[in-house]
Amino acid sequence: MHFRAIVTFVAQGNKTELTLRSVFETQADRDMVVREYGAVEGGKQTLARLAAHIAGDFLISRLVAAPREKVWRCWTEPERLAAWFGPRGFETVTAKLDFRPGGIYHYCMRGNGVDIWGKWTFREIDPPGRLVFIDAFSDQDGGLGRHPLAPTWPAQMTTTVLLADFGPSTLITIQWSPFEANEAERRTFAEGMNSMKQGWSGTFERLNAYLNESC
Repeated sequence: MHFRAIVTFVAQGNKTELTLRSVFETQADRDMVVREYGAVEGGKQTLARLAAHIAGDFLISRLVAAPREKVWRCWTEPERLAAWFGPRGFETVTAKLDFRPGGIYHYCMRGNGVDIWGKWTFREIDPPGRLVFIDAFSDQDGGLGRHPLAPTWPAQMTTTVLLADFGPSTLITIQWSPFEANEAERRTFAEGMNSMKQGWSGTFERLNAYLNESC
């Protein structure tokens, strides 16, 4: 279908107010796009990604052939999460999930002959579309750790997971930004965009395979 897109920029001091507007030929066309393809939520995510890009955050998206409720369960149920989360070549060997704002997901991944502990501290939980948590390397006791191969990698990261309906599929968007990082950590983060893309691409492949195999 055809529609007219209008993007408006309004200066607000040192900020910019940006408005997206789509005008369709018929009300039925508009309602179908809003209902079937989540146009309103998609527009909000587009603007959020723009803001994150300007701020220098890491962003990656992947479309998976599964309904949003199923994908949400893969992120929030410990057995499902342990089955797929992590880069290629790693498996989760232990995990404990306390799924609530302020709760923690504490896990250990094993691969290439090493154990890597991690910890998520949940900040926002908005089912079935949004998760925000502080991601950090950890140790067996749940303390803060460091990247085993990159000592200047940010000690903590803010991770935002967005899930949006896209017809029968789900669009997953990951946003990563350093949390309370110093200058050296921010520089390492900015230089590591390609490695982050590779790592998340492998993780998405594992999720896609799990979605295809699970009921």
